Amino acid sequence: MVRTWRSGPGGTFNCPHCGALYAVTITRFPTRDKDDAVCDCCHEVMAEWNDTAVPSFKLIEARRRRMRHERRRIRRRGSLLSR
Repeated sequence: MVRTWRSGPGGTFNCPHCGALYAVTITRFPTRDKDDAVCDCCHEVMAEWNDTAVPSFKLIEARRRRMRHERRRIRRRGSLLSR
């Protein structure tokens, strides 16, 4: 088993795809770790790392995932309103 150096709170994180809210804990290891974290709600990769500081995510609040066509419609409306 690899000995950890230290752990600490990393704040909160929102999935960039669906907005699910996670509590983050950062653990420091003596060697690099390359991995990613997949959202429990939308199953998309929400974070990647290649570092000795490794985040772990605990779901706090799930958000309703928007369908792709809904995101496009919102983007179109937003771009029309900003012009």
